[in-house]
Amino acid sequence: MKDSDECTSSDRARIETSKNEEANEDGNSSKACSEVYAEAWHVRTRLGHHAAVPYYKQILSSKINSLRDTSAATRIAASETSLQMLDLVGRSYSSLEATGRGTQHIDVGSADVEWENDIAKLRNLLEKSHYNHSTIRQSIFNLPVGCLTQQHHLNYDIASLEKYKNNYPMGPIYARPLQPGQHLDVQSIISDTSASSSQETYKSSLQCLTALFLLASCIPKALFLLSVFDGEETLDLLLRLGLVFLFKDSSSDEDDDNKEEEWITPLVHLFPLEIPELIKPLEASDDLIQKDIFVTDSDETRKNLIIMTDMHPNVLGLTSIPDYLQSNGDSGPGAGEEDGMVMYIGPDSLALVHHFHANFLQFWNAGQPNPKSNVDGSGVRRSYSSDDDTASDSFSKLEPFKVLDLCTGSGIQALATLSMFQMLPSSEYYQDGSDVMALAVAVDINKRALRFTEFNSILNGFGVVGFESGKDSINSNYSRMKICTVHADLISGKVSSHGSVANDDRSIKSTDHSLVDHLLGMFRQKSPICEKEPDNSKFDVLLANPPFIPVPPKVSDNRVLSVFRNLGTIDNTPQYGLFSSGGENGEECLRTIIQMSPTLLRPGAMAAIVSEFMNPPSMHGSELDQVLCSKIETWWNYSFGSQGASPPFTKGMLFTNEHALSSATYAQRRAFRNDHNDFLLWNNHLEEKGINSVSPGLLFLRVFPDEMGCQTQPKSRRGYHSHPIQRPPMLVHRFVRKTTNGSVWTPHNFNAVESIRIDLLDLFHSDEI
Repeated sequence: MKDSDECTSSDRARIETSKNEEANEDGNSSKACSEVYAEAWHVRTRLGHHAAVPYYKQILSSKINSLRDTSAATRIAASETSLQMLDLVGRSYSSLEATGRGTQHIDVGSADVEWENDIAKLRNLLEKSHYNHSTIRQSIFNLPVGCLTQQHHLNYDIASLEKYKNNYPMGPIYARPLQPGQHLDVQSIISDTSASSSQETYKSSLQCLTALFLLASCIPKALFLLSVFDGEETLDLLLRLGLVFLFKDSSSDEDDDNKEEEWITPLVHLFPLEIPELIKPLEASDDLIQKDIFVTDSDETRKNLIIMTDMHPNVLGLTSIPDYLQSNGDSGPGAGEEDGMVMYIGPDSLALVHHFHANFLQFWNAGQPNPKSNVDGSGVRRSYSSDDDTASDSFSKLEPFKVLDLCTGSGIQALATLSMFQMLPSSEYYQDGSDVMALAVAVDINKRALRFTEFNSILNGFGVVGFESGKDSINSNYSRMKICTVHADLISGKVSSHGSVANDDRSIKSTDHSLVDHLLGMFRQKSPICEKEPDNSKFDVLLANPPFIPVPPKVSDNRVLSVFRNLGTIDNTPQYGLFSSGGENGEECLRTIIQMSPTLLRPGAMAAIVSEFMNPPSMHGSELDQVLCSKIETWWNYSFGSQGASPPFTKGMLFTNEHALSSATYAQRRAFRNDHNDFLLWNNHLEEKGINSVSPGLLFLRVFPDEMGCQTQPKSRRGYHSHPIQRPPMLVHRFVRKTTNGSVWTPHNFNAVESIRIDLLDLFHSDEI
C-alpha cells in the first residue's frame, strides 16, 4: 500500500462518479456515502496515502459527513503529515533532538531521561483512569463478569458459564475500532456516565481514553480537556510522546461554513492486557477436570499491562511507512528505508499468551533437570558466589531466567511472560530468598516493532538493557525484569543491530554475525557461569508468533519474502506486510524458527509457537496426515544433521482445529471482499503451492537432558524412571474439538485451554510417552 503521485484514469473515473452521486440530491445519499468511502479506500490501499488525501479531505468538508464521521482512520487518511507523525511514535527524545525533529528544546544528554519520565507519567495517567481490561469490560462495555466454576465433574454451573463466555480473559478482543465513515457519540456517552456515577470521577477520563486508544475514535479537543484528568497537561504529554495529533476540519454546516473544530486524533492502539493469577498445575494423578481454574476477579492476583501497537490495517490501510528520520538525514544508513507496521493484538497473539499462562506452573514445576548447570532438579537457581566480582551489574549476582521472543512485534509475548515470572513466589526461585529475575530477548526484523517493544517495556515498569550500546533504561538497575531487543533477519539468520533501537544509534551497522551465535554469546559477556557452562547461555523459554499467511507475491509487502517489488502499481498491490507475510507457502519464518530452536534451548526448556499450519491432519484420515508432523521433525533435526550430531531428546505436541479450512474458503477470507479476481489470485496460488487446507494451531516442544534420551524416561518432579526406553516419535498431533465456545484460538474457549492442559501433561509428567 504505497504512495503514488497520481491516480490512474480508471481510478479517477470511479472517484468522479462517486462524487457526482454525492452531489446529486435524489434522496440516495446513503448509497453515495458508502460508495465515496469505498472509492477513497480503493485509492488509499491501491495507490497510497498521498494519492488519497484529497478525497478524504473532500469527505470531511462535504455534506456526506453530516453524520459526523469520528473515525481516526478518516482523519489520518486526510492529513498530509500523518505518515511523518506515525514515524515518530516510539522514538526517544534524543533521537528526535539529534535530527532537529524534537517537539521540545531539551539537552540531548538528558533527553532520554525526559522521555522515560514522560512514559512513566503516561502509565500514571492510565492507572489513575482505571484503563485496564476488567474495568473497561465492566464499565464501558457492560459485559458480565464471571469465573468458571464447577460443582462436580463435568457439571458446570450454567450461570457462571454464561458469564464466563462473555468474560474474554486476557484482553478486549471484542472491541472493534472504527473504520472510515463510522461514528461514536463520545459526548453523549460521557454525559450519561458523569450523570450516573458522580462518585467515580475516573469514568469520563476512562471513556475518553477508551474511545481514543481502543476504539480509534477522534474526540473534540474541548471535550477532551473537560473530561480527561489534567486536560491540558495530559494533551501536551500525549503530543510529546507522539500518540495523538490535532486535526482541524471544516464544518459541513451550511450556516457556519467558516467554523473549524480541532479533534484529538489517535495514532496508536493501547491494548489493556490482563494476566490472571497463575493456574495451579495439574498432577498426573489428579482428576482430569480441576475446580476454579479461571478465577479472574481479584485485583490483588492479576497483573495489568498496556501494549502499544499500530492500528489494524483495516483502519490504517497501510502495511508500512517511510522511515523519515533516517531518509531526511544527510547520508544516514536508513535513507529510502521503510518500517513495517506493528502487529495489532489479535486472537493468535492472545491465544499464545492464554495457553502459555495456563501451563506456566506445570512447566515451572517440572523443573530444569540438568545437574551440570547451576540449576538443580527442583528448578531452584543458585546465586553466584559472593566473592565472584566478574558478574555484571546488569545481572547482579543471580542468573536470570532467559526468555527468547522471536518475531516479537509489540513485545506482547515477552512482556506477558515476564509478568508471569513476577507472580512467582520468591521461594520458588533463588536459594537466598531473592525475587525472581528474568531477561527477555526480543527479536524482530522490523525496527519499528523493536521501538514499540522498548516503549512497552518501560511503560509497564520493566528495564531495557542495551547489551552492545550500553544504553540501559533508567529503571534497569533496580528492575529484576528486563528486556533486550535484537534487530535481525530470521530468514538469512543474520543480526542487523542490537542494543536499544529507540535511540536509532546511527553508528550501529548491519553485520554478518550469525543470529544463533549472537544470541548464545550475549550472556557469556555478562555471566561467568554462562562462560563456564555452555548450557547456561541457552534459553529457558522460546516463544514465537511468526508471520504465517501464504501470500501471493503480488500482494506481499514483505521485503524479505516478496519476489516482486513493482510497488505503486495496480499489478502489484501490497495488502500484507512484515508481520503477516509468511512467504509464498506461509512457512518460511516458521521453518527457520524450528530449525534454530534446538540449538538455542537448554535442557528442560520449552518452545511455544502459535501459527497457521498448512495441510494439517484430517479427522477423516488421509495418507497425508503425517506429512506436517514429519516436516516439523525434519526442521527440528536440520542443524544437527548437517553437523553429524544427534539432536537433544525432545517431545512435542501440535494442536490444530478439528475442522480445517479448505483452500477455497481460506482464499475467500484472505481476498478483497467481493473481488472475484483477487479470490482467483489467492485460490490459484494456494493450489500451485499444494496447500489444500489451513488451520490455526499451537505447537509446544520440550527439550530433555541428553542422558535421558537414550537411557531412561524423562524426569518428573518425583525423580528419574530407571527402565530403558525406545525413543518414540518426537511430535504427537491432537485435534481441538469445535464447541459452542469456539476453536483453538477463541479467547474465551475454556474447553480448548483445559483439554490442551491435560494433553500437555505428557510433556511434564512422563510416566508414559
